[in-house]
Amino acid sequence: ALPLQKSSHNMIVSTIENDPGITPKDRSRPSLQRGASHPYNDGGNRASQNERRRVHFARKTKVLVVRGRCAMSEAERRDVWFADDETESMELELVTTVQFMRLEHTNVDEENEGTYCTRGLEHMKSVETYDQRTTRKTSALDLVLDEQDRQRVLGVDDKEEMAKLYHELTTSSRDIALIRGAEDEDFVFGSENDKAPPSRVQKHYLPTGSSSSSFNRKYVM
Repeated sequence: ALPLQKSSHNMIVSTIENDPGITPKDRSRPSLQRGASHPYNDGGNRASQNERRRVHFARKTKVLVVRGRCAMSEAERRDVWFADDETESMELELVTTVQFMRLEHTNVDEENEGTYCTRGLEHMKSVETYDQRTTRKTSALDLVLDEQDRQRVLGVDDKEEMAKLYHELTTSSRDIALIRGAEDEDFVFGSENDKAPPSRVQKHYLPTGSSSSSFNRKYVM
């Protein structure tokens, strides 16, 4: 198996929870393709003829040549790719962080240099929080797919209505994301109090004896 590139961070969180992902509930239907025919849509063939998908090419292109692993030295490969030991270390640290979050650990050992950060793991603070987030994401997807079914039955193609319904259902999640983003920006670029928002970005000390690798010291937040 190929090692993981160091830009692939999303794979780590999935190891903490058994997240089945966001998938429609037993939906055997065509994918979201423009002009896709449907058994209830008499105008499916006409739509596919009148609305053929087109490929557009940019006038200017930028090509980035990436060398293969065989052309890299051992040091270069370790700088670009995650090794197995690094992946295991990150997974262990994230699992430890989530455990401390759920135990509401507050002890601070200032003599210990190992730290962990809860930023980006707020949805895993508790099982209830995780389930609520999963339910919101699944509901938003189901809403779009149900509206797509309705429009196919009626033989219409109203993307604006589909977007409107999705926008209304996800307003609260979007507002929360904007607030957190603004708080993070304030923390990074400075604020009047020059402190991280206590409810958002916090730096905790692990108790003496806890393991911690150098990975979590490579980033600011």
